[in-house]
Amino acid sequence: MIRPRVLPRIRDRMVWLLTDPDSDLRRVVDDDEGLLLDTVARHLTTGALYWVTADMAALATAAGRSLDTVRWCSQDRPAPTGLMVMDGGVGWMPYQGVDYPIDALSWGPGPDGLLLCLWLARRRLDDRLAPHGAAVVPERTAALLPVLGHTMPVHSEDHPVTALPDHLRTLATTLAAAWHLMDQPTLSEQRPAPIDRGLRRVYTRQQRPEPAVTLIDLRSRYRPTDPDQQPDLHPSRYHHRWVVRGHWRWQAHGPDHTLRKRIYITDHLKGPHGAPLLRHERVNVWRR
Repeated sequence: MIRPRVLPRIRDRMVWLLTDPDSDLRRVVDDDEGLLLDTVARHLTTGALYWVTADMAALATAAGRSLDTVRWCSQDRPAPTGLMVMDGGVGWMPYQGVDYPIDALSWGPGPDGLLLCLWLARRRLDDRLAPHGAAVVPERTAALLPVLGHTMPVHSEDHPVTALPDHLRTLATTLAAAWHLMDQPTLSEQRPAPIDRGLRRVYTRQQRPEPAVTLIDLRSRYRPTDPDQQPDLHPSRYHHRWVVRGHWRWQAHGPDHTLRKRIYITDHLKGPHGAPLLRHERVNVWRR
C-alpha cells in the first residue's frame, strides 16, 4: 500500500528504476527509450509530490468526464514538474493483456510538449501473478512501475478531449480536473503530509532538501452555491426546486479580470426556498 509518508522514498526508487543500468527496466530499453527514461527521472527528481485522497480522486474523475477541452500550459499546472498519486487508482490502462487502474501520473516538459507518464502499483501485478506462483522481485523494481509515456501539446488554445487517444482520455481529463480543483479552496484543501522520521534523517545525512508531500483532500464541508444568492433567479418565475448537476464554468480573474480560468460548480439545489422539489432528477451525494 502506497502511503504519503513514504512517497519520497518510493520516488527515489522510481528514479533508480529509470536510470540504473542494473535495473530490469533499463536493461531492456534501447538508446532512444533510455533518453526518454532519463527525462522522466529528471521530472521525478525535481518535481513536487502530491498524494490525492480517494474522495478527491473520485471527484476529479467525475468532473473530468464533463470537460470537453483541456490545456497543458505551465500556468494550468500546480508545479512545472510533479508526481501525483491517486489513492485507489483512476481510469483503466491495458498492460500485458490486462486492464489495470493507474495509480499515479507524472508530468514535465518534453522535447515536443508536456511529457505525461502513467504509473502502475507493483502490488497489482503481484496480486495477479501470485496465484501462478510468481511475483515481481521488489529488489529489482519499484513500488510504482511506468506503463506509458505520452506527449501533450502545449499551447494557449484548449485541446479537444476527443483528440486524445481513447485509452488515455479518462486519465488525462482526471489529471486536468484535479489541477483545476486544487485551485478551488472551497472544494479542496492542501496540507503537508507527515513524513517518516527515518526518511527525514536519511535526507539530512545525504544533505538533501527536506522531503515534502502535499496532501490533496476534498473539504468535509464545502459551501455549495446558494440558490438564494443567484442574481438571475426570480422566485415569481419558478414554482419548483430542481437539482443542477455539477459542471464547469469559466471565471474571470487577474488584472482587470482579463484572464479566464475553469472552476467547478458542485451539485446544488436551485429554485425558490420551500418550493416542491422535482424528484425525477438523480441526486448524487458526497459523504465523508
